[in-house]
Amino acid sequence: MEIIKQLISLLQVGDILNPSGCSLLRRRYGVCLDKGTYDAVSLDPEGAGPKRAAYVRSVSDLLEDGGLLLITSCNWTREELKGHFAEREAQTTPSRIMRIMC
Repeated sequence: MEIIKQLISLLQVGDILNPSGCSLLRRRYGVCLDKGTYDAVSLDPEGAGPKRAAYVRSVSDLLEDGGLLLITSCNWTREELKGHFAEREAQTTPSRIMRIMC
């Protein structure tokens, strides 16, 4: 039971579009997994474009240099997803470029 309490104390809820409120979203990771979050952001009827841009910015900041984003999408093709992230990659130094697997 003590182990479960310790694990629960590590859980946090964060907003990928506004990561400043969650310490886990202010760290850097070698791999990030998205199983539908980008799709949900993309389907928002109010301001999907700016929210997609905020998502891309946040995920880029979460990844270590050369980090890997594993993304599952039912709404976008692989090429479309890469295009969404291409502008952010163009703004970063070569060592910060992320890899995307769809």
